[in-house]
Amino acid sequence: MNNTQRTIIAIYLPLTILIIIFHTFYQQQDVVLYLKYMTMFTMFLTAVFVKKKFREQKIIAVAFFFVIISDFFFVFSLTLDNFAINRDLFGMLGFLLAYVCLILAFSRNFKIGKIEIIIAVPIVAAFLFVFLSLKQYIKGPMFIAAIVFGIILFFMTWSAVSSMFRGYFSRKAARIIALVGLLLLISDLGGVAYNMFDPNFSDFVLWNKNLIWGTYVPSWALMLFIICEENLTASVAKKQDQ
Repeated sequence: MNNTQRTIIAIYLPLTILIIIFHTFYQQQDVVLYLKYMTMFTMFLTAVFVKKKFREQKIIAVAFFFVIISDFFFVFSLTLDNFAINRDLFGMLGFLLAYVCLILAFSRNFKIGKIEIIIAVPIVAAFLFVFLSLKQYIKGPMFIAAIVFGIILFFMTWSAVSSMFRGYFSRKAARIIALVGLLLLISDLGGVAYNMFDPNFSDFVLWNKNLIWGTYVPSWALMLFIICEENLTASVAKKQDQ
C-alpha cells in the first residue's frame, strides 16, 4: 500500500461514517447533500490528477467523470429549486456510462468458462428477485431504462468478480476489483432500485440511505485504490516479486 492509498483510507472512511451520521440528524437537508456531492467530487479530482501507469486506470478515471454527472442529477439537483429535468433518467444514464467504462477496464483476458458461469448464477438470481419485486412499480420509458441499466450492471459486476480468475490483474488488484463490483451491486440493487421505484421508499428511509452510501462511497474509494496501484497487472507484480 503506497502513501496515496493510505491517504484515501484516511479521508474516505471517516467521510463515509460522517455521511451515515448526517443521515440520522439531517436526512435530506442541503448540508448532507452538499457533503455527499463534494465527497464524490473530490474523488473525481483525485482520479483525474493522480499519476496513472496503466490504460485501465485511465478508463476508470473516465468512469469517475460520468459518476459526477450522475450524482449531479441524483444528489446535487435536489438542492436546486424548480429543477424540471428528469433526475432519475439522466442519473441512470450517467451510471450506465460509468459502468460501461468499468466493463472495458475489468474485461481483460475475457473468456466464458465454468467459473464465469458459476459466478453469473447468483448475480442473475439477485437481479430476478429485485426485478420481480419492483416490476409492478416501473412504468413507461423507465421500464426500458431499468432493463438496460440492469443488464449493464450485471456485466459490470460479473466482469469485476470474474477478474479474479482471468489472470490479467495482480491477485491484490483483482480482489479489490471483485469487492468493488459486489459493493456496487448491493448499493444499486439493495438500495437505489427500491429508493427509485418502490413507493414505500418515496420518503426518507434511514436504513436504505445508509445501505446505499455505506457501500457506494467505499466502492469508489476502492476504485481510487486501483487507479493508484503501481502493480496493477499480474505481469508487473510478478516482476516486482523477483
